[in-house]
Amino acid sequence: MATPVNLEFFEEGDAETRTMFLSADRLIDLRKQSFERGHAEGFLAATSKTKAIEAEVAEHLIASIRDISFTHIEARRAVLNSLEPLLIRLVEIVMPVLSKNALADMVITQATALAEFMTDGTITVTCAPVAVPILTTALAEADKLSINAAVVSDPTCTPGEVRITSPEGERHIDLDQAVNGIRDSVMAYYQLMSEEINHAR
Repeated sequence: MATPVNLEFFEEGDAETRTMFLSADRLIDLRKQSFERGHAEGFLAATSKTKAIEAEVAEHLIASIRDISFTHIEARRAVLNSLEPLLIRLVEIVMPVLSKNALADMVITQATALAEFMTDGTITVTCAPVAVPILTTALAEADKLSINAAVVSDPTCTPGEVRITSPEGERHIDLDQAVNGIRDSVMAYYQLMSEEINHAR
């Protein structure tokens, strides 16, 4: 059975309505096509909106990460700048004193390690003249050494430098070089940081 459908024409002139007869199956098919077309268009619009929202969120996230990274770098730089006077005093004043106090213990430790492989002979400790009294007393008081150890003065050695020789081998201690290396690294780091700040201005 055909069902009448009124179609309105939007043309210039007098408005009129024409009637078309469609079968029930055709009408159902047209309604189905209209629904599917509307659903597809709505899905496409929703998908486009979702992608736009995702892009906006990603953009804000990237901007936030950049801000956090920038803030972290600035905070780290501020902390290191505030520590500069302390670190400079540490490497120029504190560390040399600590190394001087630790020299005797390090010599005893290395001499003991060499003595473990010796059956006889003498361990020779060569150091700067200023270190002779300290090392002589320390070695005399060390009860771990079961063999003789002789301390020899060498003007070419720095105050923190010691050579320990035995028939089994040789050990070299140079705390002055170690301290100087740390100091130079700290000074070079802050010099580089200062140059970066000046270039950024």
